[in-house]
Amino acid sequence: MFTVTFERRFQIWRAAFEDDSRPVLRGVYVDPLGFLVAANGYILAAVPCAIDGEMPTWDIIIPAFWLQEADTWLKASENLVVSIDEDTKRARIEWPNITIEGPLIPGTYPKWKELIPTPSKEAGGIINLDSDLLLKLSDALDCPKGQTLSLFPSDKPTDPVLVYHDGAVGAIMPMFVGGNIKAELGEVLKRIRGEKLE
Repeated sequence: MFTVTFERRFQIWRAAFEDDSRPVLRGVYVDPLGFLVAANGYILAAVPCAIDGEMPTWDIIIPAFWLQEADTWLKASENLVVSIDEDTKRARIEWPNITIEGPLIPGTYPKWKELIPTPSKEAGGIINLDSDLLLKLSDALDCPKGQTLSLFPSDKPTDPVLVYHDGAVGAIMPMFVGGNIKAELGEVLKRIRGEKLE
């Protein structure tokens, strides 16, 4: 038996996959180095956690909906403490008068660290991001409205964009947008400035 503790402000389950077609991604992976990880194919979030006890050699994947449910019931707590029983392969959260328990998701979690991009050394360029996915990632990394997410694009415009906020790391896939965005933006800026359009 070991425990995983993380701050409730990190809504890590928001970054998990919502479709049954990829069950492993419907969970939150407990990385032995002290991160909870969730991804859905477009975004990835990794938030810090504390692990007390020895972890087994197989992957621990907690169902994301289960953590979300626990968060709903345990609003008074700043932290969520999840007990993992490696013999029964079940996770459990206990709080006065409430016990939430459920099975872990079997399987092997993808090699998520390989998906964390290397930030570009060059400034500039255009990155197209899906606003709904960015909001989900913002919630997962506990970046409330009015605060700033730091985005670090890589050298390739098709690579994931590294995202950082307050000790938590994420990544989001850029979206392809047809047309010449630079030219369109240039035209709009000319209109704004009252310049003659060509």
